[in-house]
Amino acid sequence: MNQCCIFCTKNRYLLFIFKVIGGIIIKNRIAIKIAISFFIVIFIIQSILFITLYNFVARDERDEAVNQLWTRGHSHSKVLSEHFNEETIEHVALMESASPLIAIILDHNYEILAQSNGIESEVEDIILNTDLSQLSQQGKIINSDWLNANYLATVNPIQVDQDNNGFIFMFTSTEQLKGNIQSLAIQFTVVGILSLLLTIMTLFILSRKVSKPLLDMKAATQMLSKNQTTSMMLPVNRNDELGELADAITSLANHLTHLKNERNEFLASIAHELRTPLTYIKGYADILTKQNTLTDLDRDKYLRIIQEESDRLTLLIKNLFELAQADQNKFTISTQRGQLHRLVSDVIQFFQVSFQERGITLTVNIPKEIELQLDQKRFKQVLIIVIDNCLKHAGSPFDHLKINAENTDHFIVLAIEDNGQGIDQDHLPYIFDKLYRADQSRARKSGGSGLGLAIAKQIVTAHNGEIEVHSTRSSGTKTIIKLRKE
Repeated sequence: MNQCCIFCTKNRYLLFIFKVIGGIIIKNRIAIKIAISFFIVIFIIQSILFITLYNFVARDERDEAVNQLWTRGHSHSKVLSEHFNEETIEHVALMESASPLIAIILDHNYEILAQSNGIESEVEDIILNTDLSQLSQQGKIINSDWLNANYLATVNPIQVDQDNNGFIFMFTSTEQLKGNIQSLAIQFTVVGILSLLLTIMTLFILSRKVSKPLLDMKAATQMLSKNQTTSMMLPVNRNDELGELADAITSLANHLTHLKNERNEFLASIAHELRTPLTYIKGYADILTKQNTLTDLDRDKYLRIIQEESDRLTLLIKNLFELAQADQNKFTISTQRGQLHRLVSDVIQFFQVSFQERGITLTVNIPKEIELQLDQKRFKQVLIIVIDNCLKHAGSPFDHLKINAENTDHFIVLAIEDNGQGIDQDHLPYIFDKLYRADQSRARKSGGSGLGLAIAKQIVTAHNGEIEVHSTRSSGTKTIIKLRKE
């Protein structure tokens, strides 16, 4: 850690500056938060890489200086071992005096024989504190701590006939090495600052690119909360998670718009359906209370109309209540096992008079062995709704009704088919909607309340079944009910 204190000090200073800047500019903006988060991660990674690289380069510079010093000393040691005389000693000292290195030659009694330069106290201390008794033939590195010492030092033995006749110490100042490494630290710092600035710019550009669709989605959800969905523009053409999120929000907006329109239409339809019988009831009640000249026949007629409209209003409210229960998941059924043939027979008996009056022939093909777990009362209600719709809406030339049941691998399939005028294809997708009527004129004779099929679908769904209608204009209508076997 001591070797990188210069570089670490500069990094700590930079980190402090970035921390202050971050504390000033950071707000509740996702672009800034993303950029700051990525910046911190990249800064930490970059700092670790730079410090590691700095230490590696600094250590390499030191090792190179120490190796050069040791190699020079070893070379002199080899020459002196072969020619250990005064002339050679002076020659080595003279040669090193022209270099930045310091060479000091000692005899076996540790007395100085020659030196290339003056000896400072630190050099003298290093020599005095070096244990030469266990010195190997290769010599050794005495000091390589370039940061805390003024000199790097090595020592090599001078051996003549395998005996240590003397020693040569080599010294080099760490001042140049410190300068080189400090220059290296400055270069690393400059490169680090430039790379960080480039990183910041890149991160802010990328984070804004990422955050813009998120901000658009935020604005879109705010518009949704204010029921404003007409001007939403989201990047649904992206092939990533943001595109999927935008597509989900757009779908939600479209669904909410559809629900809003449905609610408005439903409320308008309910208001109309309630207003019509109430108008009749109030009108005829006013006549009965204000006119004393009514005959008994007229009075009975008006009372009968009030009774009919009251019944219609009661049925409408009952159907609305059942639909409300279904919407709130409070729609319950109580099932018991029974024969489908018997249940259908009871419903047919209910319509027997109507069939006879209209000259409608009936074909029933339901195997008696088919048994189902059903809520008898509610499933009869489904059949009554479907058959009643046939009677009311099939029109001419409706004169034949077929009811068939089939036992398949997974379902019991019940089909009710008439040969009436059929339903236009444009109306089929909406016939199970609440208060929807194919007769847009809302004729009171045949229009009904528009709630029957919606209730039928809820009942069939509660039985874990499916109901669907197939029809072609002038070719009749076929209602299919699929009930899953246990």
